[in-house]
Amino acid sequence: MIDVPVGYKQTDVGVIPEDWEVCVFGSVLFDFRGGAPLKPSDFTDRGFQVLPKIGVQKGGLLKLKDTDLQYCSDAYAISHKNNLVNKDFTIIVLRDLVPSGPSIGLMVKIQSNVDFILAQGVYGFKSNLERIYPNYLIQLSNSSPYRKQMNGIMVGSTQVHITNTSFKAASFICPPLKEQTAIATALCDVDALLNQLDKLIAKKRDIKQATMQQLLTGKKRLAGFSGEWEVKKLGDIVIFSNGKAHENHISEHGNFVVVNSKFVSTEGQVRKLSNVCYCLAKIGSLLMVMSDVPNGKAIAKIFLVDKNDKYTVNQRICSLEPLEFIDSNYLFYILNRNKFYLQFDDGAKQTNLRKQDVLDCPIILPPTKDEQTAIATLLTDMDTEITQLQQRRHKTHALKQGMMQQLLTGKIRLI
Repeated sequence: MIDVPVGYKQTDVGVIPEDWEVCVFGSVLFDFRGGAPLKPSDFTDRGFQVLPKIGVQKGGLLKLKDTDLQYCSDAYAISHKNNLVNKDFTIIVLRDLVPSGPSIGLMVKIQSNVDFILAQGVYGFKSNLERIYPNYLIQLSNSSPYRKQMNGIMVGSTQVHITNTSFKAASFICPPLKEQTAIATALCDVDALLNQLDKLIAKKRDIKQATMQQLLTGKKRLAGFSGEWEVKKLGDIVIFSNGKAHENHISEHGNFVVVNSKFVSTEGQVRKLSNVCYCLAKIGSLLMVMSDVPNGKAIAKIFLVDKNDKYTVNQRICSLEPLEFIDSNYLFYILNRNKFYLQFDDGAKQTNLRKQDVLDCPIILPPTKDEQTAIATLLTDMDTEITQLQQRRHKTHALKQGMMQQLLTGKIRLI
């Protein structure tokens, strides 16, 4: 038997404060609108803006990049008035093309004064403002219990959806209006910080990319360096080695990390271990992915070896050991996902780089290793700053998750 604290009560959705309710969505929502039956021929280059599913993401705000913008004619929008929404509506996704339904049930609000026509699978509704603070529902839609609840009522296999009836019949924890407002405000403040961090990270990445384009081509020189740059083939500045198969020697408690495509593409987050080492990588070597699926993100991705006697190189990964006059970090920034290698991906069949393909890549080099090192150090410092911001964002996100677990269940009261 569950021990219910004083001031709380047991309900179908768990233990909640005595003055909180359990409501169904259908009892507090109205003017529920679905997506228009837009066909490919209905889309135009400009006109009335369409609200697609891609704009509904975690974080509570409608987010549309320039590449996400879609339009239909004003005439089409006028003829489908029941599919139009504005900032008075809360937006929700009730259809997902991904079987696991990662966006199913997510809610956001429209910040701008733009009117939209809903795409299929996207819905809008208004809330009874005497009972519901809309931002509370939006924050609720990002919580783990709600996500599990929506996944539990979705139907379908390849394309999943939640019927209007099922969504409206779903129950949720409903604090008094004043407390809903306080909870949502606290969580929205954290969302604002997360958005600021996202923008700052994106800005730092743009600055780094621009810096790379200037420094790695010699268009801009660091102070104190001069002389002509030269172009060499990769084969002139590295020692090439092919990796070897380790699949039959994977061990949960192995002494060596097997560097395969998944390890490199996830930057070491996904790894396998082995007690067998067929191809030991030396510190400072660059390990490159030589095979990938069409339009894959792993081909030519590089892992820079940071320790001796730790990594063994798997098949279809090559080891590139720079010669003495080459700075490994500088070469990493030149080679990682280099456009020379990406051209081998035709988008139709698996990409397989040959040894000679790898070694034919042109490498532009400053006249001295000292300049290589100076450039690499500057870029590494930028990467460190970005990593620190990402870690700060991760901690802030974890803080919000903890707040949601406490505030949305009434374990901690703000009022």
